[in-house]
Amino acid sequence: MNEAWIPVCPTADFEVGKAKVVKGEAEGRRYQIAVFQSEPGRFDAVDNLCPHEGYPLVQGYVKDCVLTCAWHNFKFRLQDGACIKGDEDVAVYATRITAGQVEVRLVMTEKAVDVPAALESLGEGLLRGQQGRVARDVVRLLQADVSPATLLLFVAKFDAERAEWGTNHALAVAADMLGEVSRFDGVEAALPIMQAMDNASEANRRRPRRNLVEAVAVTGDADAVGSELRALIEDEDHPGAEAWLLGALQAGFGRDDLERWLLGLCCDHFIGFGHPLIYVTKAFDLLDAVGFEHAPDLLPALLFRIVNSTREDILPPMEFLEDHFAAQSPQFEAWSQNKGPLEDAAGLREALLDGNKHDACERVTRALEQAADPVLIVNEIVRAASERMLRFDYVLGNSDEVQEGWLDLTHGLTYAHAVRITFERYACADRLRLLFYAAHFVQRTGPLDLPERSAAGPLEATTLEALSLEDIAAAVGSRETDRAVALVRCFLGQGGDVDALRNRFVDYLLSDKLVRPIVVAHGLKTCLAAFAETAALDDDPLPVLAFTRFASSPIRERSVSRSVHEAIRFLRDGRPPKRLTS
Repeated sequence: MNEAWIPVCPTADFEVGKAKVVKGEAEGRRYQIAVFQSEPGRFDAVDNLCPHEGYPLVQGYVKDCVLTCAWHNFKFRLQDGACIKGDEDVAVYATRITAGQVEVRLVMTEKAVDVPAALESLGEGLLRGQQGRVARDVVRLLQADVSPATLLLFVAKFDAERAEWGTNHALAVAADMLGEVSRFDGVEAALPIMQAMDNASEANRRRPRRNLVEAVAVTGDADAVGSELRALIEDEDHPGAEAWLLGALQAGFGRDDLERWLLGLCCDHFIGFGHPLIYVTKAFDLLDAVGFEHAPDLLPALLFRIVNSTREDILPPMEFLEDHFAAQSPQFEAWSQNKGPLEDAAGLREALLDGNKHDACERVTRALEQAADPVLIVNEIVRAASERMLRFDYVLGNSDEVQEGWLDLTHGLTYAHAVRITFERYACADRLRLLFYAAHFVQRTGPLDLPERSAAGPLEATTLEALSLEDIAAAVGSRETDRAVALVRCFLGQGGDVDALRNRFVDYLLSDKLVRPIVVAHGLKTCLAAFAETAALDDDPLPVLAFTRFASSPIRERSVSRSVHEAIRFLRDGRPPKRLTS
């Protein structure tokens, strides 16, 4: 250990309650120590930089051997540095008096990060909504070589333990950001990691841990166990379903079985505005990265979300589908094996965009009857969802008169993307139900279109010889929506670097251009889905253009005025909130 006693000044130069600062450099490291005469004859030394935000503690004041930071009122016990008001302790140094001179013992050994303590502090910061503390703990843990995957798993578990109605956006953001951290060096990875942390903290501030049930003994083969889980969920018996799921994990059922069961649950109903299907796909992405041994920590909360989500397919606007499924489901097994072409892609897309809900349903059915590969139907649903975003009249989203806004539109695309992933991972015939759910999801948002259809698609862009990502970023940042869409169309049409454009958009979303964590989560989810879909559609730019319009539009993030308007409308006039979609 490298240490030395360094002189400060004579004791006679100190006033009680006041401090002197000693600064210097040793072994290539700078130090800055505040030395207080906390009471007559007693000298205490602490790091001069407040652990909260780094402001000088020398400007604080001492009372009863407690130091108060003048900047934000954090309070520290001088004898040991313990923080008694605030969130982090301050480093302390030993002092002595030699020949009337106050000296401080300087220890220059790099202090190792106490990883368990830092993780505990991180959890406490998340629970209290202390964003600065969370960011500092994330950076410390990265400095201690804790992997980004470990930190993203930590925040997903935090959300799973506390989310009031089950898995929330934090898990999705954690999974999304796990794919981004490799672009960031060292502690810079804190930026994508903090997106998940911020989301989990806002949603679960001061929430207690959810009570969990005990596993029950599970026997039978995978089909029988999965069928029992399905029956428990259909009966909305969450405790029974959770106990059964935990029992299945203890019985040794593995990743593929659990994914198949949970995807099947999301095929039974259109639930929670499509969130559960999206969450299931992302949960298994995360588990694939961090290890399936963490499934007992994450999947019960996901199951809880599925149980608690509204079954929208049994509500009047969608209940017609049940009669349709009853008539057509005997064909599902054969249709799910279709490998033929989609004979009238344009007609299907027209029905999705400009037809009524029955037109959309009948067009999907006709395509299956004509032996179209279901994935080709997914392609057209994705294109229609993208076109719908390009048609969206975002003036409606900024109105107090209607509930719908930009996030409603993004869900058509992100849900369709989750449907594609489901078709890649889940072979059961009931997956065909998702085609009808997704088709209806896109069709029903037609009333949100711009009044002038001529403005529906991306604008023609003048060919630019030197089009750069900076041009696009400037148009997006200044909310020049039409110009941004035109520039991206031109960039992609000229063979621009798609990965570079994708990364630039992700970085834009990480730079606080959007504010509320839920909006940031939807922005990231939509961005990644859009670029993945453009790749899946053989570089069709439509999904990326749709995202560009979202990113460059004025997005309403705060809804206090709308909530007041809806409360008056309901309590005074007896009318429910106005929705244009059904």
